[in-house]
Order: sequence, then C-alpha cells, then structure tokens
Amino acid sequence: MHARIWKPALKDTVAAQATNIALEAARRSCRLANIQNAREARNAKGNPYVGWHSPSVAGGDAGIALLAGYVHACFPDEGWDVIAHEYLSKAVDAYDFRCADLGLFTGATGLAFTAMLASQGGGRYHGLRKQLDGYINACVNRFLANAYNHDTFRAATYDLVCGATGIAAYLISRNDTGSSANRDKVCSDVLKYLVTLTQPDEHDNFCLILPQNIPRQERRAAHPYGYTDCGLAHGVPGLVSVLSLAMSSGWEIDGMKNGLTSLVRWLLAQNVEDEYGINWPTAVEPRDVSERPELRGSRMAWCYGIPGIARALFLAGKALDDENLQSTAMSSFESLLDRPRKVWGIFSPNFCHGLAGILQVCLRMYQDTGSARMVSLVEKVSDELLALYDPASIFGFKDRNMEGVWYDNPRLLEGASGVALVLLAATQPMPPLWDRMFLLL
Repeated sequence: MHARIWKPALKDTVAAQATNIALEAARRSCRLANIQNAREARNAKGNPYVGWHSPSVAGGDAGIALLAGYVHACFPDEGWDVIAHEYLSKAVDAYDFRCADLGLFTGATGLAFTAMLASQGGGRYHGLRKQLDGYINACVNRFLANAYNHDTFRAATYDLVCGATGIAAYLISRNDTGSSANRDKVCSDVLKYLVTLTQPDEHDNFCLILPQNIPRQERRAAHPYGYTDCGLAHGVPGLVSVLSLAMSSGWEIDGMKNGLTSLVRWLLAQNVEDEYGINWPTAVEPRDVSERPELRGSRMAWCYGIPGIARALFLAGKALDDENLQSTAMSSFESLLDRPRKVWGIFSPNFCHGLAGILQVCLRMYQDTGSARMVSLVEKVSDELLALYDPASIFGFKDRNMEGVWYDNPRLLEGASGVALVLLAATQPMPPLWDRMFLLL
C-alpha cells in the first residue's frame, strides 16, 4: 500500500469551513475528559451507553490514535503525533495477548495497522510493529483452524470487523518494516482460506450462515433457515473487496480470480431493482428454501447497501479488468443522486451507517473517475454533513441511535472521530490510507 496523489474534493470556502470543523471535532475527540464525560452520560435518562474498548479501532483508544495520526500527517507541526502515541500506547497496554483477538476493528491487526499508519513510512514504532506482527503471525494458524470448521461458521469468522477479511486487509497492506520473515506465508494462508469461501455449497449458496450460528436472537427469528450477509462490513461484498485489493496488489493465489468472478456474479444476481436503479438487500435466504421472502433494498450506507457494495464491485472491476462491471458499479452509486433523500434511510453523521461513510466512498470514486455526477454527490453529502455540526455538543457531532436519540459519541466507527477523519480527507492533499481498513482503497 503506497501513497498516491490525492485531490481534495472540496474547494475554497467550503474546504476552509470543513477543515476548521474537522480539526475542532478532532481536538474534542482526543480529550480524555470528553471521552469520560460521554461514557458517564449513560446515567442520564434516555442517553445511550457509549461502549469503549481501549484496543478497538472501531470504538476505543486505537481509533483515537488513528485519527490523531492522520491529523498529524495533514498538519505535521502541531503535535498530533504525541497524541497519537499516547492513545496507541494506552490501546496496546490494554490489549490482552492471551485472547488472540486478531480482529481489524477489535484486536491485534487493528493495532498493527494503526501503528503502521502512525509510523510515518516506517520511521517510528519499529519495535512495536515487530512485536505485533510476530504475535499475529503466531496466532494465524489457530485462527484458521477454527475458521475452517464449517459447523461453527458465522459472520464474525470471515467478516471485515472481526474475521478473516479484516485480517487479510492488514496483511496485504503491511510492508517489510517491523514484519517478520514469514509474513508472505501468513498472508497467503489467510487468502487461501478466503478463496475457499468463493466456492458455493451443493445448493449454490455462498457463505451461508446456519441458524444455530446466528448470535442475535432477533436475526435468528428473521432467518430460520440461515442467511448470506450482503453488507460490506459483515458479508460477501467485504470478501469481494479484499480479494480484489489483494489481486490488484499482486497477490496470486490459486483459484482467486475465478472465485472472485463467481462471487461478483452471485452478488450482481442478488440486486433489487426499483425506479431509481439497483440496490441490494442486507441478507438473502438459502437458495434451497422453497419459499424465499421477497428481497427488499437496504438503506444507503457504507456498511450495508449501495455505497459499500458499489465500491466493492468497482474494485472488482479494476482487479478483473472489467470495464462493464466498473460502469455498473458507478451507475448504481450515482443513482443516489436520483433517489429522494428520504429513501436513503440515513440519519446520522457517522461513518458506519451515516453520511461520513457515504462521503468517503464518494471521495474514492471521485479520485478514480473524476465523474461530474460524483462531484455533485460529494457536494450534496458534505453540505448535509457540515450542517450537522453542533458546537454545543461535546465532540462537535452527535450520533443518533435506532430509537432516534441523539447523543455524544467519540467512537471512530459510529461517532465524531470518524466524521473528522472524512472531512479532512475531503479537504487535505494527504492520501487517506486509513480507508484500507474500510476496504475502500
């Protein structure tokens, strides 16, 4: 993963406004007292609990370190590297090396990725990166032994957040600095496992999660025969993205190209078409179920729906040198301009299922295509995102939960720190290499 030329999508006064807001949100998100206040506010009536797990990039000190590291890359003379070091140290100290959590958003590969990004091209954190990479390499075989057990296969086995897709996203990105000698073999082993998931079962189901392996009771009730997840964060599109990125990065694994082609064909076949274009459901039932429910399109977000899936298909089109696939992905994504805003199903500014995640996908598509419609979409989403800035809130942006309650949340995946990251990516010439963690690069 190398730095590339990055063209800021926002210009002039809008860029200046977005930069000022992003820096203020970053400053507030990096204040320990603010984080503690937000967590303690759960005692207030109707205020959601802010979960905080220090080693987590998604919602912990590692995520704050990632934010501070990128701000330092954009503004290297303002001491943000010191803040990044402080939070990264806290995250590593809190990680339990006995539990072997390799998750990208939850565990060791997320810590290693954050350290790599903060290393400024390998000049820092050499010892820490070597320690983390050695630990990851030593734990991969045990992880894969469990992953190959079909009887216990679940979304967290292979997804981006906790599973093999996220682990691979880091392994294909790490460079030689700080890594041990068998880095290539470890990465190949994980990619080989992911390639096995590109083969359908006897009923042409891909990545089918059986009902007994669905942890949430309400989802088990909704899918009594099991399901295949269709979201970038937890399902097949994430697998499509990471295999595409691996191919484009030069990794050659037997069956990878054919397997990726099969997954893409399957994913395209799951589309739900309406008067505005194609969308995708959050999940699909097994093919061998006699009465499959009618598929309904998902909300428009990075985690589920058009933005994340369109980006996955676009990356697959690049990896497979398929211009038609790239065009299909672009058409799907640009359809957001034609869809009434009320049907997006998006209310929060956050990255995961909010405006910031959509904007970051827009920025990547704009970099790759220069599409005029993509410029319009960037302007539309960024204007709405900036309008949600609330200087009276703790972090500058509030999050909104499923019950419609707005609350202060510093988490990177679902809170203000992720919004700050994206606004800086929209205004600064520093490539946001951190979005490999979200399978966008």
